[in-house]
Amino acid sequence: MLNNYQNKLVSLKQRLAKSPWKRHPQMLNAYAFFSANLTHFMPGIPATLHQKWFSEAILNRQWNRLDESFFNDEHPFIIQGWDEVYLEQLRERPGLICTFHTGSYRLINYLLYRSQIPLALLIGDYAYREQRQFFDKIKEGMCFTSRKTAFSTLNATDPKVAFKIKRALEQGSNVLTYLDGYQGAQAITDVNTVRTPFLAQHQLLRRGLPYLAYKLDVPIYTLCCFREADKSLRYIWLGPFEKKEMTLSDFIEYTLYKIYSGFASYLQHYPAQWQNWSSLHLYANRNDFFVPGKKRQESRIEPQEALHALLALGDDFFLLDKLTYKAYQIPQSQFNSLHQQWYN
Repeated sequence: MLNNYQNKLVSLKQRLAKSPWKRHPQMLNAYAFFSANLTHFMPGIPATLHQKWFSEAILNRQWNRLDESFFNDEHPFIIQGWDEVYLEQLRERPGLICTFHTGSYRLINYLLYRSQIPLALLIGDYAYREQRQFFDKIKEGMCFTSRKTAFSTLNATDPKVAFKIKRALEQGSNVLTYLDGYQGAQAITDVNTVRTPFLAQHQLLRRGLPYLAYKLDVPIYTLCCFREADKSLRYIWLGPFEKKEMTLSDFIEYTLYKIYSGFASYLQHYPAQWQNWSSLHLYANRNDFFVPGKKRQESRIEPQEALHALLALGDDFFLLDKLTYKAYQIPQSQFNSLHQQWYN
C-alpha cells in the first residue's frame, strides 16, 4: 500500500508541474487574494515567496484528495500526536472539537471513527451533502471490522441545529466542526462576532461555538493537523477550554483568543498548508487593517509585483492593489505585459 501511495503522489506532482496555475484565470485570481492576504497577515514574508507558497497550497489541496482514497482500516500514513490520553478525554467527557483546514484536514474524521469516538460532524450546507457521501465511503471501507461507531452529520444552517448539538452531546457523541469554515445561517456581523488578534491583523470570529460550550457546560477540544517535511502527519492539541468561573462574554473572548493565537503560532511554520488564505479578507474588517505609512505611499506608485496582483474576469482585466483591495481596470495589453514580467 505504501508504494502505491508514493507512486500516486509522484504522479500528482508531475501532473501539477505540467499544468501551472499561472495559465488559468480562476487560479490567477485566487492567487491575487492569497498574496494580498499574506501581505497583511504575514508582512514579514517576502512577496517573492508568495508564488512558491501558492503552488505548495495547490499541491496540498490535491494531496488531501489523494489521502482520502487511502482512508481504510489499513493505511499508509505515519501519524504523530494522535495521543490516547486525549482520546480518553473525548470518551469520558464529550464536547465540541474544533479543527482547521490545514494539513490532511479530513483525516481527523477518519481517525476519530477508527478510534471508536462517537461523533457528530457540524458542517455548512454544501459540505453537508459532500461530507455525508465521504463518510459513507469511510464506513464502507471499514465494514469488514467489528467497529460500530456512532456517526452523524449536522447542517450548520438548520434552524434547530443548537438543539441537535445538545442532543448529540447528551447521547455521548462529540461534535466536531471546522472553526475556520465560517458556516452558519447568519452573515458575519459586528454583533455575532468577536474581533480577535490573528497573526499581524485581526479576524472577526463567530461567537456561536464558545457560546454553546458555555451554555451546555461542555469542554472545547482543539486540534490541528500539519504535514511534516518527511510526509508524516502531525496532530497538535490545544486546550481543553472550559468556562469554570468565567462570565459568558469573558469565556467567549478568552477561548477564541487562545485557540486562534495557538493556531497562528503553528501556522507560521506551515503557512502553505492552510486552505483559507484566498478568502481570509472576507472575514475581517479591512478598514481596520494596520498598514505602515510608508507602504500606504508606495501603493500609489507604478505597478509592482510586491504591491499589486492581476485579475482576469472574462474579457476584462484588472490590477489589484494588495494594500487596499481595490481593483483598477487595465488594458489587456498591459495585463499581458505584467503577466509576462511577474508570472513567467
